[in-house]
Amino acid sequence: MKSWAIVVGINEYPPAAGVEPLYGAVADAADFADWALHKDGGSVKPDRLYFWSYPVPKLPSARLQQYLKKPTPWKWPATPDATRPPDVRDIVPLALQLAGEAHDVTDGRIYVFFAGHGVQTVSVDVQKDPQTCFITNDFRPGPPTMGLIPCEDLRRGLLASGFAEVIMFLDCCRMPMNFNEAAPSLGWPVVPIPDSPYGVGRAARRGTKALETPDKPPKRGAFSRVLVGGLRRQRNKKNQLTLNDLETYVCTEVDRVLGKGKQHPQFEIEPRNPPYMLITKPAISQKSEIVVSFTSVRAGTVVHLTNHAGNRVGKLKAGPKPVAVDAEIGTIYALETPDHKHIKTFPHDGPGATHVDF
Repeated sequence: MKSWAIVVGINEYPPAAGVEPLYGAVADAADFADWALHKDGGSVKPDRLYFWSYPVPKLPSARLQQYLKKPTPWKWPATPDATRPPDVRDIVPLALQLAGEAHDVTDGRIYVFFAGHGVQTVSVDVQKDPQTCFITNDFRPGPPTMGLIPCEDLRRGLLASGFAEVIMFLDCCRMPMNFNEAAPSLGWPVVPIPDSPYGVGRAARRGTKALETPDKPPKRGAFSRVLVGGLRRQRNKKNQLTLNDLETYVCTEVDRVLGKGKQHPQFEIEPRNPPYMLITKPAISQKSEIVVSFTSVRAGTVVHLTNHAGNRVGKLKAGPKPVAVDAEIGTIYALETPDHKHIKTFPHDGPGATHVDF
């Protein structure tokens, strides 16, 4: 399969857009791009990854850092532009250009990942469905509507214009707009070939917000943090991941990360049955530090670190200074003394270190 990816993350918008800054969208986009470039992830070659974040990522992975030394140019000269977020005119013509490149590729797939602000259109035209719209740099509260990417039309247009498959992930709010207008037109075909396969993962249900977590920096979009973890590590015994299984994982884990019922991701999958095959490659190993500060056990006490399956993965000795140990992220661990008098379980979600008092 030949794959492309458009990845956008926007933390900061111009004052005229009238929206608050975000804190995790750029990190979310960088994390997804790292997965997209991995041979066991999206398998997107660097010259087919189109990445634009504003501002630029502070701590990109080694893989993404190498890519950012010479990022793939977008359609217009001097883009991507590190001094601003992308406009609608940056994203839509690029998408059409890539669809044209994929027109003669029988198995061309494109990943579209947007992290930033979003709204839900409330249309007075009963012939048009409300759409999740991603807010871009040129957004101006209307009417008339400006600076919005109608994501359902974008997905339909990519299928109609050349791609065999579209996989889209939208980490943005879906709050209704405060004016009744149809989503802006893309200006190109939006009627896909019948039965074209696609998948869309939305961070929240219609009319609700997408949340960032944790309360203190560094923050991430809860949906993206869970999503990319699932893309990297969730596989069945045959090293396969379906969109159906990813949906189940994301919905369950967002509840765990945020608390039950605070955010409800929604997936649209075609076909849903048989399950939509997304990946047939091994899980991607990813580790980060667990840093343990000993506050309740005596110096010299042996402490075992066990994973969710109950297997010991580390042996620590309590002392006055914190002790760090590398461990696979994306699961729950426990610290336990041999006499079982002290036990503490905690999630180790990454991508950075997890600090635990014991």
